[in-house]
Amino acid sequence: MVTSQPFVRLLGCKLAFLVVLPVLCASIPLRKYNHLGGFICFLSGEKQMFLSEVENNLAASFVILGLVASVPNLQQSIWQNFTSQTLFLRPHVQSLVYCLRVLADQRAAVEAKYNATIYTYGPSGTGPRMPRVNQSEYAPVILESAMNESIFMLDIAGYTIFQSALFASRDSGNYTLSPPYAVSETWRMGAFLPFYGGYNSSTLTTVNSRRQDDTGYIVTVLNVEEVFGEVINR
Repeated sequence: MVTSQPFVRLLGCKLAFLVVLPVLCASIPLRKYNHLGGFICFLSGEKQMFLSEVENNLAASFVILGLVASVPNLQQSIWQNFTSQTLFLRPHVQSLVYCLRVLADQRAAVEAKYNATIYTYGPSGTGPRMPRVNQSEYAPVILESAMNESIFMLDIAGYTIFQSALFASRDSGNYTLSPPYAVSETWRMGAFLPFYGGYNSSTLTTVNSRRQDDTGYIVTVLNVEEVFGEVINR
């Protein structure tokens, strides 16, 4: 039986807040405040509300770990139904996918099974799909929510902005957050939670044991500006 993983870590949220705050401050109009000092005081007073909102959205997203652990051969239809029905619990997280961990010697078999090639897009995230160049491991999307254009078999590990956080989650057993990045002028952050198959993650006491037993990742994208804006408007 798989027990719950310690993914809701306040420290992680605090670190993410420190990374995102300078970026967001530059984009928020200051006309409501008499001077910058007052705005900074306002931010300090609202920090806990921001952290709480981040935690709530991530916790509501990562609860799907129970579905992954309890349903053998999980199908796309079940994943989409679950993510659609729980969307109200995570208003700032619409994209929620499962990525399979694929080692280099497993790639051919996985691509044959799904009749699809592991791929990435260009550096800008657009353009034609490009077959993923040879790597030691991949993290293609095999289950996806219904809220987005299909990214089936997109290698999340193929993007520098995600890769270090993805592998850090694999090695630590905890959820991790990517640096903030902009898509269509909207700031977002990726969040990653590893899944270790039938193993209880608390028994995986070394990095090597976690790397050996990691089978995939729950991956979501948090709309940071929406969270921040909601806190400010309260």
